[in-house]
Amino acid sequence: MSEALEERGGVWNTRLGLPLGLLTVYLFFVGLAPWGFSTMANIRAMALDSVFTAVAALGAVLVMAAGGMDLSAGAAMQLGAAVSVWVACRGGMNEAAAVLGGVASAGVVGLVNGCLASRLRVTPVAITLGTMLLASGAAALFPAHAGPATVVSASSPPAGPAGPWSWPLLAGCAVALAAAVEILLRCTVPGRHIRATGCNESAARLCGVRADELKVLVYTLGGIFAGIAGVMHAHAPAATNRGPDAGTLEIVAAAAIGGGSLSGGRGSAAGAVVGAMIMTVIRTGCAQMGAPQPVRQIVAGAVVLSVIGLDQFRRRRDLLD
Repeated sequence: MSEALEERGGVWNTRLGLPLGLLTVYLFFVGLAPWGFSTMANIRAMALDSVFTAVAALGAVLVMAAGGMDLSAGAAMQLGAAVSVWVACRGGMNEAAAVLGGVASAGVVGLVNGCLASRLRVTPVAITLGTMLLASGAAALFPAHAGPATVVSASSPPAGPAGPWSWPLLAGCAVALAAAVEILLRCTVPGRHIRATGCNESAARLCGVRADELKVLVYTLGGIFAGIAGVMHAHAPAATNRGPDAGTLEIVAAAAIGGGSLSGGRGSAAGAVVGAMIMTVIRTGCAQMGAPQPVRQIVAGAVVLSVIGLDQFRRRRDLLD
């Protein structure tokens, strides 16, 4: 059943509809925003910025496909960035230690989410809201957590166009991770179990699926992906700084726009990447138009409501089919 829901409309969502939606949003802001919006420098900056959201959204796709919801993704991303920068600035610490420290710290947040969601039988929104506050507070305890690090270790070159954290490397990592998630969901037994659990957990349990262990796995992977995005964001050149609330909004919206269902049973890694690009274009366009903060909040609310409406439309269409 979950495979059938995944395939219906898949061609329209990821191969035609989403790219057309991205193009429409971009052309809209090209017509309204200042001329600098359409320059190659700005396009490259938006592409770099969308990498962070896309990587974190891949983890959100796995969580949503299993019927969960992770509101702590933005805070876990912030924590991973903070820990990575802190480790990188410690004497004698190398680049690998900084990367592993950042990813592991965010992975712990995901592990806590998974354990609580599987054992307490409490709605994941309440659980991840609490861990979001915990992770955000923990990130604030680390010095220099708010800004990107330009040097990972004393032996590594500056993070510039040819440095270890260049845009082509980050984009290549994002593409590789997206391909891995897509293969996991579509071509493996665990992927089918994830979607079956999200579609109908009770039926999946009757079929022998270990739903509790699966929840721990997907939430942990969600934290790890958020940590990878945080490490990228911390060390990338000219990275933007965003709070955990804004990051979570974009991550969840990107996953939902890309074909993920808020009710579970569906997920698309390729769609999440395009969804991340759409969210980045919207945020950058509003900023370059000089929209005040209240207007940006209205736009953010409209995006959230649109995502909910789109998800309900898909579900009703699938039921009618």
